[in-house]
Amino acid sequence: MKIKVLKLDGSHPTIGAYLMRWIFRVFDRGLIALITIAVNNKGQRLGDIAAGTTVVKLRNPVSLEDLVTEKTDINYVLTFPEASLLSDKDIVTLRAVVRKYEREGNEDLLEQAALKVKSVTNISTELDDLTFLNKILQDHTHLMTAE
Repeated sequence: MKIKVLKLDGSHPTIGAYLMRWIFRVFDRGLIALITIAVNNKGQRLGDIAAGTTVVKLRNPVSLEDLVTEKTDINYVLTFPEASLLSDKDIVTLRAVVRKYEREGNEDLLEQAALKVKSVTNISTELDDLTFLNKILQDHTHLMTAE
């Protein structure tokens, strides 16, 4: 589920904190749990409040490679100006999809990503999925780094 229990200060919980959470599990069911989570501004259940812990969602780490973008040539010709409709998060995801395809050859993932980009941007093209996604990445980079 990619979640982790942490103390409120970000440190790892003690055995006592885990035990406290476990003991309060008996009370943390149904309506009581919903009310406790709703009333508490931190989204904690009763056991977390008693133990001074919280549950956090783990995210995939971002590498420097994901953040670094290359500038395009000053004479670069834009193919899909609609690439500007994609967020930076979308672009990081697309780069990961293309890299995964290049490593593992996952055609389905590549096709799903291309279809999603086409639906978000309303682009219609005859380019194959890999060429299309690479062009979108280049166009987005050019649009975001053009001075």
